[in-house]
Amino acid sequence: MECADDAIVGTTPAGVINSWNAAAERIVGYTREEAIGRPISLLIPPERRAQEKEIIHKLREGAYVDRIETTWLSKDHRKIPVSLAVSSICNSTGAVVGFLKIARDISQQKQACEILKEVTRRNDEFIAILAHELRNPLASIRNAIQLSSTSASATSLQQEARAMLERQVGHLTRLVDDLMDMSRITQQKMSLSQWRVDLNESIRAAIDTNRYLIDVRRQHLQTTFLSQSPLVVEGDPVRLLQIFGNLLNNAAKYTEPEGNILVLVKREANEAVVCVQDNGVGISAEYLPRIFDLFTQASCSLDKAQGGLGIGLSLVKSLVELHRGTIEAHSVGIGAGSRFVVRLPLLSAEENSVVEPPKRSMVNGEPMRILVVDDDKDAVEGMSALLQLQGHQTCTAQSGIAALEVAGDFRPNIVLLDIELPNMDGFEVARRLRKNPETARCIILALTGYGDAENMDRSKDAGFDDYLVKPVEPERLKAIIASAGRSLDSGE
Repeated sequence: MECADDAIVGTTPAGVINSWNAAAERIVGYTREEAIGRPISLLIPPERRAQEKEIIHKLREGAYVDRIETTWLSKDHRKIPVSLAVSSICNSTGAVVGFLKIARDISQQKQACEILKEVTRRNDEFIAILAHELRNPLASIRNAIQLSSTSASATSLQQEARAMLERQVGHLTRLVDDLMDMSRITQQKMSLSQWRVDLNESIRAAIDTNRYLIDVRRQHLQTTFLSQSPLVVEGDPVRLLQIFGNLLNNAAKYTEPEGNILVLVKREANEAVVCVQDNGVGISAEYLPRIFDLFTQASCSLDKAQGGLGIGLSLVKSLVELHRGTIEAHSVGIGAGSRFVVRLPLLSAEENSVVEPPKRSMVNGEPMRILVVDDDKDAVEGMSALLQLQGHQTCTAQSGIAALEVAGDFRPNIVLLDIELPNMDGFEVARRLRKNPETARCIILALTGYGDAENMDRSKDAGFDDYLVKPVEPERLKAIIASAGRSLDSGE
């Protein structure tokens, strides 16, 4: 007992201290002479007294209390976090003659946990700010691409350059989205929309998404659907597309030009099984066990590196698990290709009628009066010019106060409103627009670089009608504006 690192304290059944080791003195500060003969309540903070009574009650019933986290009071009145184990001491007849408490000081562990929480919080904050700062220029670049694509006199070289820019903006946008998705998952803030989805259609959509990359690399894609009937799962259509799109994108990136990619979709008992296989660079035995770890690249060979942050496969695994499925990676080694197998639970026959998620109409609406509010000059001017080309009348503002000043005279049908603004943020602007009779019924759309759930929830409370994350797809924005116009016409 004297050599132990943990405090070992004995008490009578009435709770009077009768033994006290050296570690107890070191941890709480009382000497043996000061502690023995005094009640154990000497060490128990007032807010922990009820817990102590519960422990004693359990011990009298013959239970053993093992390693609970609690707090002891030191001689100088500090609260010390301890991991506590308590057992009864019985005599030869089985009667309880005392209790033995073993307490381990966990102050350093608790401090380390707090530091880790703070580091995690700062990391998440950094990722959110980084995503926001990247999305703003991406939005401006995408708007500029759309504006330049309206020129009928562009040469084939210019058209090719625009197409390349569009692809690279899409690539950067996916990287930012992956970063934010991974951050949401690690914070357990990722939520799924639940629909009955035919997995065959998700696979076809993922193939269409990656068709350009596969064609450019002249790769041979073989797709086999062994089940003729729908493979109906409950899941989020967007996230399912993300899962299989990422797997196909990886297969195309890490397979040589003119290489082979196989996609096999089948039913096994009550599971849908999707296999994505390639004859590309493969995965070494060293990397295979941690291929789904965050920031791990699919290839360990620098000359084969195809870019990316090493987030894709980790994100895929997390999304598969959110759908109650599993994913496995197989590879014989470098140069031997790789195979990824996803298993997802199928719905029963009674549940498997497919319900398609609602789709926004793509019909163009009537010209609108649209107020564009953003503190980024390029973003506000680019978006305004793009909307004018679509036939809308626009007005711009680069601060919240300026937006409120022009809104009364302009009386917009729709407001595209950034969240982070000087003087007054977008949430307050939206609330004030709702209170003003002249703008109370306008459609307010958040158009921001922040894609986190907290800001999305705050936008609903502030009176926003929809939340768009930069850079928004031009066709999607066009459809939302058209839908908003129809809502205004119908008086909804």
